[in-house]
Amino acid sequence: MNSVRIACVLMVALSAGCSKEKMTELVDQAKETASSVAADVSTEMKTAAEQTVAKVESVKEAAADVSGIGDATGKATMTLDAPTEFAASYVQLIAVNEGRPSVLKISSSKDGQDDVFPAFLIQAKLSDTDLDSLVGQTVSARLFAQKQEGGPIWFSPEEKPVPVTLAMEEGNWIARIDNASVMNSSSDAETSISGTFQCVVHP
Repeated sequence: MNSVRIACVLMVALSAGCSKEKMTELVDQAKETASSVAADVSTEMKTAAEQTVAKVESVKEAAADVSGIGDATGKATMTLDAPTEFAASYVQLIAVNEGRPSVLKISSSKDGQDDVFPAFLIQAKLSDTDLDSLVGQTVSARLFAQKQEGGPIWFSPEEKPVPVTLAMEEGNWIARIDNASVMNSSSDAETSISGTFQCVVHP
């Protein structure tokens, strides 16, 4: 690019009949102009490259946030009439009043306000007041699960709770139900279900 600019200057100078000294001066000016333009172009390219890198990093961070959604809300799967995935799974040990049993709650809803389906709720009354003390235990709990609003409900009768095994694996709370017998509200028939719940602790 610089050579082209200098050649153009020489052609103009020759056609105008300039002296040797004048031609040298014009060539020097052309060199300075070309160097300045090259520096400006280099700066612009560097700035554009830096902006591109920044945008790529921003996209990567956003992707990381999205990929981490499951970790922030937990997740669960159950075999109802077919394998069913639940978008969230929270565990909480609620101390009601002194002298009364605590309530272990595992649910697809954090606060019971959202109407997201499929949905499930597991509840057990316990004497424990510390969630960590439940690691390795199997508790008797009531289960309710519904795949869609208005659809049939899988549930365990009060007199026939399901066994739920609690564990801590790689820093994650895990609850499991293995071939437990439950009822279906649409048929009043017993059916066997299993489930794995990777829970996030809800304070």
